[in-house]
Amino acid sequence: MAQELSRTQATHLLANTWMRDPYIVIGPDQHYYLTYTNGKMEMPVWRSTNLQDWEKLGEDYNMKKLSYYQNILNSQKELIKERGEAKLWAPEIYYINQQWVAVHTSNLKQSSIITSSSPEFENISEPMKQEFGLKHDPSLFQDTDGKIWLINKCAEIQQLKPDFTGFIGKPVAIHPANRKMGHEGCQIIKIGNKYVWFGTAWSKDTLRKGTYNLYYATADKIEGPYSNRKFAGRCLGHGTIFKDKNGNWWCTAFLNGDYKSPTEVNKGVNPNIATSMNKQGLTLVPMSIEIKDNDIVVKTLDPQYAQPGAEENQKF
Repeated sequence: MAQELSRTQATHLLANTWMRDPYIVIGPDQHYYLTYTNGKMEMPVWRSTNLQDWEKLGEDYNMKKLSYYQNILNSQKELIKERGEAKLWAPEIYYINQQWVAVHTSNLKQSSIITSSSPEFENISEPMKQEFGLKHDPSLFQDTDGKIWLINKCAEIQQLKPDFTGFIGKPVAIHPANRKMGHEGCQIIKIGNKYVWFGTAWSKDTLRKGTYNLYYATADKIEGPYSNRKFAGRCLGHGTIFKDKNGNWWCTAFLNGDYKSPTEVNKGVNPNIATSMNKQGLTLVPMSIEIKDNDIVVKTLDPQYAQPGAEENQKF
């Protein structure tokens, strides 16, 4: 039997698996489900009972299954010459309203929302088809009142119809009180009555300069106003914040940039290149999320990830 994961230091798993943007959710069967960007057009899905021992279910869904895949190819011929074949980016899967739902973007200016009866997404429905359009790192959030929101573009939010066939109302831009959130990789969770919005940026606020970090802001309403941007964790950019079956919080992390050991990273990084303390594969970082003084405080429990670097563009 696997031992309990450490709550004081990060755990590195699936070392032989190339991945970016790992997303983890608990399914109705109390299994953990993992998906991620694999650099191709497939959406891999893995399953675990304990977050340590993972079984690959397969890559049954890929962009060729979309009824409008040929339309994408026909409309993006110049982009295909530049970028090559279609690549599925930043997939996320959820169990909402008694069905599995997935969102993803791609390198060919088209994003998708699909539904299925199973987490493998062997058979899919396309509730919005190509009308879903281009969304940058789309993510879904279901509020306690049942409303479903799409978050994208770091960040813009828009309510979805319960059957995912369209949107309700117009998009609403959200932003921290003091600055923009960042570049990508947004997620919203709710703790008590507070909305906690996570977003991703490079520490130098310039693409691939410094470390790829996670930040957050809080609000009493999903539309805001939000607090100042706060620091959530170094090298945790585009990680999933999720709660395990025991009520503990975690963040996924992955390699983005040149690898250096945590000790080397915390001694200082070259601000002109991308540097990561995560090895290739899946890293699980223990987190603390607490209500304090009528606000939410997010902390990283592994001290290697807990502080911004000297090159950080914003001081905290």
